[in-house]
Formats: sequence, structure tokens, C-alpha cells
Amino acid sequence: MKNIKALVFIFTLLCILLITMPCLVSAAPKSDSQPVLKLDKVNLALDKNELINLQIRAANNFATSVIQIEWSSNKSSVATVSKDGTVKGISQGKAVITAKVTGQNVYAQAFVTVSNKTVADTIYNKTYSVQAIHAIENYSPTSDLILKRRVESSHRDKLSLIKTWEKDNVFDTISVGVHEIMHENQFSISDFDSTTNSAHLINGTLLNLEFNPEDIFRSEELNKIVPEENRSFRWFLYLSEDSTQSANVDGIYGLLDEFEAYYYGDRSVYDVYPYFVSMPYKTRNFVDYYNALGGQAFYEFQYFTLSYLIYAKKYYPTTYASIMNNKEYRAAFRFIYTKYKYYNEVQIPNRMKELISILKKHGVHASFQNDIFTMGRMSYFSNDVGKVKKELNIKPYQDILKELIKP
Repeated sequence: MKNIKALVFIFTLLCILLITMPCLVSAAPKSDSQPVLKLDKVNLALDKNELINLQIRAANNFATSVIQIEWSSNKSSVATVSKDGTVKGISQGKAVITAKVTGQNVYAQAFVTVSNKTVADTIYNKTYSVQAIHAIENYSPTSDLILKRRVESSHRDKLSLIKTWEKDNVFDTISVGVHEIMHENQFSISDFDSTTNSAHLINGTLLNLEFNPEDIFRSEELNKIVPEENRSFRWFLYLSEDSTQSANVDGIYGLLDEFEAYYYGDRSVYDVYPYFVSMPYKTRNFVDYYNALGGQAFYEFQYFTLSYLIYAKKYYPTTYASIMNNKEYRAAFRFIYTKYKYYNEVQIPNRMKELISILKKHGVHASFQNDIFTMGRMSYFSNDVGKVKKELNIKPYQDILKELIKP
């Protein structure tokens, strides 16, 4: 009898182990090295004819720029997806969009709900990248030239260039896109063995600017002389110690690269104002447009540049002399400074008057004073550069500026 009880006990124990073993196995943590795809959006709500773009935001163990993605919809009668991840609502219902790595069992999914409402198939329902290209091609010749030059050197189309920098509204997409593509133009002709070349767009022509890397010092040295209260948002972004940004590594020539890119990015938004006016009226559009107009970088990079020269004149006189003797550098700075100054002092104030006039016609109280845009009960302003503006008015900065922009 004891043997029988022992056998029953053992049999029962084995059964319990067999039942629980799968649970124990499935509970084992997944390896961190397991490749995983992630999408920037998981749940989508669309109307019929509405478009939303999906993008790969993270891909563990994959370089997203080189992997090939296959897009598919489990119900194309409800929602379709194009080769670039653009989802379109077709009819009311639910669908699942899958992004799969070609040749591998690695994928991510987004869940789509399409309403019974129909959106008119207009440019305003396209992705922000498509809208940006439309606005640039129709209203900003200089920005379009920047894109065309990059298309020629990279053999990519405009849409793929802009899409890389797509943001959460069309105006930020335009501003950031033009800014970054301008950088690509600057470096596309560079000699990467010596990093002594950069190209700058002056009156529609690319000017090749050369400098000797031995004649510069890293911009981070300015932390020794610039007080913390004068260090604006972009100071920490570009000039912090050990920053790998060109504005730090390439000294005053890297500062010029950023100065130029910010000007063309900001100006592109100003140019596409007719597109803004044509859009369906939404107060949010006014906030997006105002924020994208920018302008603050004019004061910041002017301050960074003049601080660099003041410091160089005192501690690196040979560097200071080489900069002041570089005619191409001074011509490029003078051109951008003059254009950007007019943009801030004339064009932005005039544009804000136009925005306020439109809002008032819609019964919305609005004003623009001291770089603060008030609309209804809300106020909007960009990073404060008031202290930097004051610093630029003192004699050492005014003297060095006059010397720099002198023909």
C-alpha cells in the first residue's frame, strides 16, 4: 500500500511539473539583443480620405536607414498603406497596419479606426512632408533651390529629403527640413579628410569657404568668459563642453554654418505665408506658424560669433588675424547678418501685424509686443534672448561687429 501511495505521489508531482513547465519557460525574460521594431504611432483614428504617415522610430539591432520595410494592411477595404508608410482611410471600420523587415520575422503593428466621415481630398489632408514640398515649391524659391541642390548631390527626391525631418506640423517640418538640408549642402562638397571646406548660399550661388583647422579653437572655450546669465538655450545645445556639434568643433566657421542654416530655415516659413493663409481657419495654425517663424537664432549666433572674436583677439591673435583676413568668411557672414537682421527688425513685425489682422476679423483679440504673441487668453513666446540683445549693444561687441562686416 505504501508503494502504491508513493507511486501516486510521484505521478501527481510529475503532472504538476508538466502543467507548470510551459508557464515557467514563457516567463523567462527576453534577451535585450532580440531585434524589435517600433512605430511612432500605435493607434490611429482617421476619417475617410485622410492620410497619416507612420515612421520607424526605433529598431533594436537595426540601422533604420538601411533596412527594408514591407508595409501591409489586413483590410485594404478599410485602410491602405503605401510603400513609405502613409496610411489612408478608405471606409468605416478597423484595420491593422504591419511594418515588417524584409526577409525576417521582425515586425510592428498599428491599429487603425476609420470613421464614417469623409474628408475632402485636398492638399491640407496630405502628410506634413507633402504639404511642405507643395508650399516650398510654390512660395519659397530660395528654399526650393536649397532642396534642388541637395537632390542633385544626393540623388534623392525632395519628398524623401523633407520626410527625414517631418515634425508634428507643416511649418516646423518646413523650417527644420530646410535648416537641416542646408547643412547637407554645406558639407556635401567638404573635404572630409581635412574638414576645411564648407559651402554657403550667397545670392543663389554656393560659395566654397576654406579654412585651416590649425587656425581655430573649439567654441567651448568661450565658457571661460561668458557669464551663465548670458547663456541662452542654444548656448547649451551647441557650445557646451565636449559638444560634437560643428558649431563647437569647427569654431567660428561652424558657428557660421548654424547661423546660415537658421536663417534659411526661419525665412522659409515667412515665405510660405500664402500657403498659411489658404489653409482652413484654425487658431492652432497661428501658434504653429508664429513659433516656426523663429528669429531668435539671429541674436544668439551673432553673440556667439562676436564673443569668439573678442576672445580670439585677446588670447589667439594669430587666429583672429586669419579670420579677419578670410575674405570669403567675412563676405558670407556679412550677407547672412544683413539678411537676418532685416528679417527680425522688419519682416517678422510686419508678418505679425498681418496675423493679428486676420485673428481680429475672426473676433479673436491678439497682440504682439516685446516678442510675446498674445491670442485670446493665451500668450506665446520663444526662448528669452533679452540679455543677449543687451550684451550685443555694449561697445566691445559693437566695435568688433563693425570691423567684421566692413566691406
